[in-house]
Amino acid sequence: MDRIDLKLRPNVGLTNFNVVQLIQFKKQIQNCAYPEKYKSIIDKSVPKKEIKTSIKKIEINISSLNLPTILLMCPTLPHRFHCINTKIVTYKHFNNNNLENTGFLDLQTNSRMMKSKDVNDVNFGKFIKENVDSLKAKADKSGKKFNCTIKLIYEDIKKYVIVMVGLPARGKSYISYRLSRHLNWIGINTKIFNLGTYRRNHVKIKDSSFFDNSNPEYVKIRHNMLITALKDVTEYLNNLNGEIAIVDATNTTRERREFIVDSMKKNVSNINIMMLESICNSTSIINENIVQVKLNSPDYVTQNCSQDVITDFQSRIRHYEQVYEPLDAKYDEDETFICIYDQGKRFLFNSIYDIIPTRISYFLMNLRVIPQKTIYITRHGESEMNLAGRIGGDSKLSVNGTKYSQELSEFFQRMEQEKSLDQRGKSKMKVWSSTLKRSTETANHLENMEIKYLRELNELDAGICETMTYEEIKDKFPNVAKDRAKNKYSFRYPNGESYEDLVQRLEPVIMKLMHEENVLVICHQAIARCLLAYFNNQPLNEMPHIDIPLHCVIKLVPHSYGCHVEFIKFNVTSVNTYYKAVAS
Repeated sequence: MDRIDLKLRPNVGLTNFNVVQLIQFKKQIQNCAYPEKYKSIIDKSVPKKEIKTSIKKIEINISSLNLPTILLMCPTLPHRFHCINTKIVTYKHFNNNNLENTGFLDLQTNSRMMKSKDVNDVNFGKFIKENVDSLKAKADKSGKKFNCTIKLIYEDIKKYVIVMVGLPARGKSYISYRLSRHLNWIGINTKIFNLGTYRRNHVKIKDSSFFDNSNPEYVKIRHNMLITALKDVTEYLNNLNGEIAIVDATNTTRERREFIVDSMKKNVSNINIMMLESICNSTSIINENIVQVKLNSPDYVTQNCSQDVITDFQSRIRHYEQVYEPLDAKYDEDETFICIYDQGKRFLFNSIYDIIPTRISYFLMNLRVIPQKTIYITRHGESEMNLAGRIGGDSKLSVNGTKYSQELSEFFQRMEQEKSLDQRGKSKMKVWSSTLKRSTETANHLENMEIKYLRELNELDAGICETMTYEEIKDKFPNVAKDRAKNKYSFRYPNGESYEDLVQRLEPVIMKLMHEENVLVICHQAIARCLLAYFNNQPLNEMPHIDIPLHCVIKLVPHSYGCHVEFIKFNVTSVNTYYKAVAS
C-alpha cells in the first residue's frame, strides 16, 4: 500500500484542538470522503478526556496507486491558535514531466495577517473529497481496486508547572498574579496555587513561629499542605483543561523543589517544569514591600499595631533565610529557570528553549512596577458610520463626535493644570491614538500632549462585512451572523479578524504600556474591550461582550493584585453602538 502523508511543519505543532473539535473534524473528513463508497475510515480514536490536543500529522493511505508523499504546507501560527487557517486550497504539480503520479498540496491564507479559523471552516474535508475523488477516478480507469484509510495522529499539548522560588517579601505573589493574568489573556489557561491560602484554610497559626524549621511538627504540616496543593495542580492539569499551573510559595530548599518536580513528572504526562526565582538585595525595596503589601495580608488583618506586624514578618524571613538554597547555574544546569534580580534590573536565563518559556521571558523582561500609574482609555468620538449603524470603515466624526473631542481636551487640560510640565513644555500625559480618521480627529484637539499614532490600535477588521449594518450581514451572509453569535471571541470575519487575533496584535501594546506612567489611549470598541479585559482580569469569553459606550473615559489605576476601574461619562449625546449577537 502506498502512502500519502499530510504533515504539519514542526513549528505548527502547537495547533490546538479540543475533543469536541476533533469529533467534528473526523465527521467532516468522513462525510467528504464518502467512507461507505471508498471504505475510508479514521482509525485513531478521540481521547475521552476533555483535553486540548495537537494534530501532528494526517496520513492518507491509498492502495494500488503509485503516488509519492503529498505535503500539507501551512503558515506558521503562534501558540494557542485553535486550528489551521485555510482560505484557498490548491493542488500544484511539482514535476511537470509526470503529472499523473506527482502532487503538491499548498495551503494558502490569502490574508494580510497570520490567522486561524474554527475547525468547521477548515477545508481538509474539501481537499479529501476533491483529491480522493480524483484518485478514485484514476484507479477506476486503470482497473485497480481503490481503498483509502485516513489516520489522524495527535498528541496532548505540553503542560507547564511554574515553581516560584524566593524569600518572603520578594514580590513572588505579585509576579504570579501579573503572569497569570497575562497568560490567560493571550489564551493559555493558567491558575495560581498559593500555598499561603492553603495554610490559612487549614491551620490557625499565623505568627512567625509556624515557619521555624527546628519544629518538626510545623515542618510536617507545611509539607502536607504542599502535597494537598500538588494534588489540586494534578487535577487541574489532567482533568480541568489547565495548561499552566503556578505554585506560588517560597520553595526555598532544593529538597522541596525536587519533591515538586518528581511529583509532577509522576502524575502528569507531557509535563514541563520551570523555576522562577525572585531575588532582591535592596533593603528599601524589601521594606517597602513589607509595609505596602504585608500589612494588608490576611495573616495580619486582626492586628492593629503595624510595628508588631513588621517585626513578626521580619522574623518569618529570618526562619526562611536559615534554610534558603538559591537556584544555582551549576547545580540546576539541566533545569529550565529564570532568576529576576531587584525587580527586573538583571536576569539570568537557563535552558529557555520552548515557546512557553520564551513568551514568559518576554513578559518578565517588560514587567515594571510603576507606582501611581494611570491609564485612560476612550473610544473615538461618535462617527458618521456610528450614526448610520454601520461597522468598520474610516469615516469622519459627527457633530457630536467633534463636540466630545473638544470636551475631552478640556477635561485633560483641567486635570493637568496642577501638574508640572517637562522641559519641552509638553504635558507628562502621553496620548496613543489609532490611525483611523475618527480617532485622529478625536486626538487633534488635545493640546500640549505628545501624540503617537499606532496601527495596532485600529479597529477589528470586519473583512467582507466592513461598512455593513448587522441586519445587512444577516441578510447577505446568514452563516457569518450565525457563526459569530455562537462564539464571538474566536469568530473571524471572512478576510477579516477575530478578537483572538486582536489579542495577538495588542500584546506588544501591553508591553509598551508597562513602561509608561500616564497614557491616554484613543481607540475603538473592540480594542477597548481587549485592553479593559486585560487590566480587569476578565475571562476571554466575556471580552467581546463588554459594554464600552461612546463619549466615556475609562480610568484604570493598576495596583499590586488588581486594577481600580472608573467610568467617567461625558454629557455629550451619542448613539448606542452596543450590539449583542444572539445565537439562533
